[in-house]
Amino acid sequence: SWVSFREEAGWTIAEERGTRTIWSFTPANHPAHPSAVRRQVVVTNDGSLTLKTDVSCQATKAPCDDLVRDFDALNEQAIRAMRQGR
Repeated sequence: SWVSFREEAGWTIAEERGTRTIWSFTPANHPAHPSAVRRQVVVTNDGSLTLKTDVSCQATKAPCDDLVRDFDALNEQAIRAMRQGR
């Protein structure tokens, strides 16, 4: 499958639709830079949707922890939207 790239608020976003995977790369001015977050939509055994998230953060612990928290919150919003069929 192919990958599309776009910029959003300074972040580089790579989306692979075939695997329902999105990579988010921090901009140079982000406290957690350089970091990448990989999120993939996964259907669980019971048929529900979830987001599997992997973070590669090369910054110090505090900005990396903040980055993980930010994406945890985004994931919760995305999961609610998926379950509501949006």
